Amino acid sequence: MKSSHLLKQTVLAAAALSFAMGVQALPTVFNETGPPGTGDMLGTALNAGSASSGLVINGNLLDGRGGQTPDVSDLYKFSVGSAGKYHFTSVGSLVSDLQLFLFDSLGSGLYFSNLTDGSITQGSFIFDNIGIGDYFIGMSFFGVDPLDGMGNGMFDTLGATRGSGMGGALGSWLNASAFNQPGDQWDITGYSVSISVPEPGALSLALLSLALMGSARRRA
Repeated sequence: MKSSHLLKQTVLAAAALSFAMGVQALPTVFNETGPPGTGDMLGTALNAGSASSGLVINGNLLDGRGGQTPDVSDLYKFSVGSAGKYHFTSVGSLVSDLQLFLFDSLGSGLYFSNLTDGSITQGSFIFDNIGIGDYFIGMSFFGVDPLDGMGNGMFDTLGATRGSGMGGALGSWLNASAFNQPGDQWDITGYSVSISVPEPGALSLALLSLALMGSARRRA
């Protein structure tokens, strides 16, 4: 009887471990709507919702050719309900070099990436200390950079491919991209930003399973 009880507890613990490791919530998908679409300032950014189970934001940038109204920088608000390490990745176009920016709820710059590896992945970074609260994620063409209220650059986008903010809160965007010049390669560029959330560690789940099995052995 004791042996049967131990076997039952072991099977249940293994099943719980397998279930916990296998279940992953699908991310929320937010598509930019418009016109006019999302803005590029805190007060005009569309709210993409919660990133608690992951978040994918799809949108477009326009260079202004063909009579279009230029849209060279976008900003979205999102919320975090579980503190921890988050992975931010932007996917753009083979002909456009895009930049990815992270701001806190007050518009202070936290991190940026304009690293491109020659593929459609245009920016990627891991931020270790995301706390619970609201944030903003920004996308722009390379050469379109956020400025603080004093007109100072918020990130070293020319001297580095990724890095932390340099102080100040978002006040405007500087367009030094030279759009609409001969040889311009931009037109309508679609992008997708993915925010992935921390998943429960497999080691922690394994330890829980082993603890359950050990408890069953002691009772046996």
